[in-house]
Amino acid sequence: MNIERLSKFNDTYNVFMTKFIVDEVSECLLSIDTGIKYTLKDPSFFSPLFRAMFSHRYQSESIRAGSYPAHERIYSRDTILFRCRPLKEEPDVYLEQDFWEPPKKFVSSGRLNGEEEQMLYLAVNNPVTAIHEARASLSNKYILIFYRAKTDLVVGEIGWDIESPIVKLINKIFSKPGDGIYKVSNQLAKTIYNFDNDGWCYPSVQHPGGINFCLNLEAKHKLELIGAFMYEKVKGEGERKLTAVFDLKDRSDIQKLNYWHKENSLAKHTLESFKKTYEESLASNIKAHAEQPEPRITYKTIFLDEKC
Repeated sequence: MNIERLSKFNDTYNVFMTKFIVDEVSECLLSIDTGIKYTLKDPSFFSPLFRAMFSHRYQSESIRAGSYPAHERIYSRDTILFRCRPLKEEPDVYLEQDFWEPPKKFVSSGRLNGEEEQMLYLAVNNPVTAIHEARASLSNKYILIFYRAKTDLVVGEIGWDIESPIVKLINKIFSKPGDGIYKVSNQLAKTIYNFDNDGWCYPSVQHPGGINFCLNLEAKHKLELIGAFMYEKVKGEGERKLTAVFDLKDRSDIQKLNYWHKENSLAKHTLESFKKTYEESLASNIKAHAEQPEPRITYKTIFLDEKC
């Protein structure tokens, strides 16, 4: 199938078409014929040097391989990331894990994960993006969580157009709104955009101009939890207000602090301490927070079994 034919399905993607869409996108990526073909049954004979040099189509009797342009971004140390966690009920005791990815049993399908597949969904540089993506407006209260990158984060970029028509089409599929498209975008990410790095970044659908992160749990150690705050709907007011701050100094005994009016308020002290940490992070890497890093182009290789 060529790109023009596949593009006709722009408005009809659904979960029943997932395998078809992914297969046909892969076929399009392998459709560029450069005249360089191989007929070896064993793909291990494909020269890594030739793949790196030509980034072209390879073909054998049992397997086909091809490559296409893709972008990566490097977010440097001290980049601030955010997560929003809407609350239906508050736990009796807060544990450190409450401020990271949700437990497997509560994980539903997302843009980059399947049912019960844990990922850490974040927003970069703007907490409003995290709030919108979490649909926090539907909850009476939510926790806004702040993280700081302890080292560089390398993520694959999805959802921004580059020159390749097929990549533009993939990006359009990926950025479509609605829960029904998640299975398609998840399979595209896992098969075609399966980068060997820390995760993915992609434009927010819920907050135009915002940027989302989906971090593999293997890269979670690259983040440092630096702050968490509770916002609640106040009677008579439409907006949620800051009502509590979490004391994270002792991770085995996390305290929710909401007494603001005392002269020596621990809540105020914790908030001021967080502000200092936050400002130090901003000052140490001004560029990381002033603009998005320039993407670098790379070539992603895919392998397909020969169709019968």
